[in-house]
Amino acid sequence: MKKNRVAQGLLSVALAAFCAVVLASEAPLMPDKVVQNRVFNNSFVPLGASEHQETNVDLDNVKQFESGDKQVALLELYSSEGCSSCPPADRWMSTWKDNPALWKEMVPVVFHVDYWDWMGWKDRFAKPVFTQRQKAYNSAGLSNSVYTPGFFLNGEEWRGWFRQQKPISNSDNIVGNLKALVRVENVSATYFPDSTHVAAADNGEFFLHIALLGVDELVKVKHGENAGRALNHDFVVLNYQKQSAKLGEGSVKWQLSLPTLDALSSTSPAGRKAIAMWVTQGQKIQPLQATGAWLN
Repeated sequence: MKKNRVAQGLLSVALAAFCAVVLASEAPLMPDKVVQNRVFNNSFVPLGASEHQETNVDLDNVKQFESGDKQVALLELYSSEGCSSCPPADRWMSTWKDNPALWKEMVPVVFHVDYWDWMGWKDRFAKPVFTQRQKAYNSAGLSNSVYTPGFFLNGEEWRGWFRQQKPISNSDNIVGNLKALVRVENVSATYFPDSTHVAAADNGEFFLHIALLGVDELVKVKHGENAGRALNHDFVVLNYQKQSAKLGEGSVKWQLSLPTLDALSSTSPAGRKAIAMWVTQGQKIQPLQATGAWLN
């Protein structure tokens, strides 16, 4: 009996050592607890640091992706269902769904503002915080006025759409890699800023912005300037939050909770969803780095 117990003990030690080696070889993007019963599937592909990559990891059922060191542009549209000039801009933003530059060079997001709600139609996607965000650009001198449709490219007013121009990303700028690991109810992110973007005046403070995006969100407008129209929205922001963190040992790390996809205020609960995230530094509004990915 004593020999059997000794043998069992040696076997347990050997199994523990084997598991430790396996876990060490498949370490997650950043130290965190193991999360099970998640929804994202596919095979594991090693992540590089030179360009945007996406990885679905079967082991923990999580989705991880990264921007790469070169700057990925954040393209914002401020829109409203109460604005008759906005549908053409919304349709143009929809073309990014099939653009090979999506997530790799450009991250599109559409914020709906609420300052046209008084005209007879309350936009279900509009929030005061989105209006405040657009006004903050204007207050910082980054736009001439507050209007819809209003575009911002990397934090500065972009009127190229009105001239049928294409947005140009600053893909040659080296700004540092933004990595993300997304689960159903939370996200972990790490930013490795380039040394030229670490300003002492900002006390090492960085903000992570996260937007959950709806695609193929169909709304039949009954009143206002777009009365009688069926409007389709892509990359529309359904949930937005930000969190600050301090630089430590060459990187900045965040952990945030996320609403589940079926808890979002969506006209298409089973429809496709995406996530966009970007980093700003200190009190600056302009994004340093951005990345994003499809969630389903």
